[in-house]
Amino acid sequence: VHGNYYGTVKKFDGSQWVSVGQSNFAQLGPNSDNFNIKISNDGVPFVAFTNYHNSNPIPKANVMQFDGSQWVYVGQPNFTPDKAFSVNLSLDSNNTPYIAFKDFSQGDHLSVMKYVNGSWIYLGSSGFSPVSIGGCEFVIDNNSPYVSYKNNNQTYVMRYNNGQWVDVGSGSVSLGDPSVT
Repeated sequence: VHGNYYGTVKKFDGSQWVSVGQSNFAQLGPNSDNFNIKISNDGVPFVAFTNYHNSNPIPKANVMQFDGSQWVYVGQPNFTPDKAFSVNLSLDSNNTPYIAFKDFSQGDHLSVMKYVNGSWIYLGSSGFSPVSIGGCEFVIDNNSPYVSYKNNNQTYVMRYNNGQWVDVGSGSVSLGDPSVT
């Protein structure tokens, strides 16, 4: 994210940093709280971000991938039902993109969506966290999605198991520093 609130992806070619596709391809806006990238196991870069600017006053989630010559949307742009904050991207072993996010339509509770057959769908229930969240992180390990989220200076972890989100352990994992990692 730079200058006029646009996203650009660069890679180091051995001697200098060069843009991957066009520069400034993702319009973010001044209140964008994220722009994150993941590389698929076959080398394709994906990015997730919220699109928040004057022509789109509701910051919704977007995912794009580089098709070898340009950045293209994965599904529809602005696909979340309402505001999405703390958007985090992950890819499974089949390079299927998922996002975890603070879901305004669910009272700022945690939601996860997955890209399936051309559409973004909720993975399990929307707004599944028992409380509203302050932020989240997301990873898929051996095709098992895990999320961590922050609430009241405490960090909690959940995983998707047998069609539902369940706690990993009991209680908070915070040890003095409530950072979500």
